[in-house]
Amino acid sequence: MKTNSNYILKILLLLFIIFDIQIPTFISNFTQSIFGYVFIFSLAVSAFSIDKITGTLALVSTYVLFTRANIIIPQNNDDFIPTEEKKQEFFENSLNNFFPKTLEEQTVNNMIPLVKDSPIIDQQFIPIVENGYDADKY
Repeated sequence: MKTNSNYILKILLLLFIIFDIQIPTFISNFTQSIFGYVFIFSLAVSAFSIDKITGTLALVSTYVLFTRANIIIPQNNDDFIPTEEKKQEFFENSLNNFFPKTLEEQTVNNMIPLVKDSPIIDQQFIPIVENGYDADKY
């Protein structure tokens, strides 16, 4: 009778390792505590007293149990993601998009615009445009 229960235990441990069996929530919560780790690991180590193969299967199934129990359950992110209307309202009502003009912007706005190909009227100074190396003439 003892050998039959040993074979059944080996088959159950192999089935748990091979197939993706979902862990119930209360077992998952238990395995995530320190007491749960110690208790389940001590059960796996005590399986070596039955047989070396059973102990090895118990250690592997303990590892599989811990990895399957630590899967993070996805949460509903709709509560944290704002709608497009809320985003538009935020940006319209906030001062995040309004910056004062910098000194450089004010200087550029106050500059006299350059006129390209302007007629020369009785001037002693004649502007000459040098090679700009493919740069814009403005």
